[in-house]
Amino acid sequence: MTKHLALACVAAFIMASNAAAQTAPYYPDRFDWQKHTPQQEGFDAAKLDEAIKFAIASDNPAPHDQAVVHQQSFAANEPFDSILGPHSVRAPLNGIIIHHGYVVAEWGETKKVDMTHSVSKTFLTTVVGLAWQKGLIRDISDKARDYIIDIYKALANAPDTAPDEDFMHLAQDYATRGGINEQVLRELTERGTFDAFAESLGRVHKRVAGK
Repeated sequence: MTKHLALACVAAFIMASNAAAQTAPYYPDRFDWQKHTPQQEGFDAAKLDEAIKFAIASDNPAPHDQAVVHQQSFAANEPFDSILGPHSVRAPLNGIIIHHGYVVAEWGETKKVDMTHSVSKTFLTTVVGLAWQKGLIRDISDKARDYIIDIYKALANAPDTAPDEDFMHLAQDYATRGGINEQVLRELTERGTFDAFAESLGRVHKRVAGK
C-alpha cells in the first residue's frame, strides 16, 4: 500500500510539473525569439496576411531620405534650418507581430536602424511606467527634478571637478558598471554616435561664434 501511494505521489508530481511547464510564460532569449505560425497563436492566417499587405501598401509617401524630408517640412519655413547632424535613409515600411513572446509574422527590414524622432517620447513614457511599476517612482505626480536633479548637478559641476575630462570620460563615469546604460554607451560608441555628436557640437559652436 505504501509503495503504491509513493508511486501515485511521484506520478502526480510529474504531471503537475509538466502542466506547470506548459503554462509557464515564455521569455525569449536576447536575439533568439522563437517563431510560431499564426495558427499556433490562434490567428486567422488569411486575415493576418491581408492586414500585412494593407500595412505595406500604406507606407508613408514622403521621401525615405530624412534629409530631404527635413528640407521639405521643418526647414521649409523655419529660420536656422541648416542640418547640423547626420540624417539617414529610412527603410520601407516594416513590422513584426509578437504574441505571447513568439514571432508570428515579420516583414521588411525590421533590423534597420532608423531615426525615431518623436517616437522617443513613447519610449520615455514606457520607461516612466516601468519605473513606477517597480517602485522606483513613488508617485507619478512627483516632480521629476526630485529624482534627476542630483545627476544634473553632478554633470553641471563636472567642468570644475574634472576640467580635463572629455564627453567620453564623463559618459563612462556616469554609466553603471555592467548596467543597461553601460551597454547603451558601448553600442553608441560602436556606432560612432559620440563622434557625430562631437562634430555637430563643433559646427554649432562655430556657427554661434560667427566663424
